[in-house]
Amino acid sequence: MRRGFATLVMVSVVALGAAACGSSGDDAGSANAAGGAPSSSAAAGGASDATVAACTEALAASEAGAKDFGSGLDEMQKMLLGITADSVDAELEAKGTELETRMHASLKTWSDKLTALAGQDVDAKVKTALTESATTVTKINDPDDDTAGDAARTTLNGVADKIKAACPAA
Repeated sequence: MRRGFATLVMVSVVALGAAACGSSGDDAGSANAAGGAPSSSAAAGGASDATVAACTEALAASEAGAKDFGSGLDEMQKMLLGITADSVDAELEAKGTELETRMHASLKTWSDKLTALAGQDVDAKVKTALTESATTVTKINDPDDDTAGDAARTTLNGVADKIKAACPAA
């Protein structure tokens, strides 16, 4: 965990410095498309009730998971804004480690949920989307993964869109 926090501190300091030099300010990649869960009328249109239920749960979990990750990342970045080479102390490191631990736990819960839903008797297209999405979340959650924070945010925001595309239309 310490390595992860130290790496995040260094990456964030470098990224904040680069952002100060100029940024496109494009936040479009972090926008999570809003959309409702499939209704029970979709089941009548050919999708099984299990597929509709899995889609509803997966979309809710993915939208919440992406939001939680984004909030945690924002909190971490805000915390790191005031860091200088002389200001990293045990209290700050403990706060960073605690936040990182919460973020990892949240991502694990999300990935486990998607994996469990993929194990249900759902349509093949949905099963594939759930399995691939769980793999994506697990990869981002790997302490050895070197995906930068904002790239991870964009990737995780796309999980709900991937699932939504595979699920039956309402």
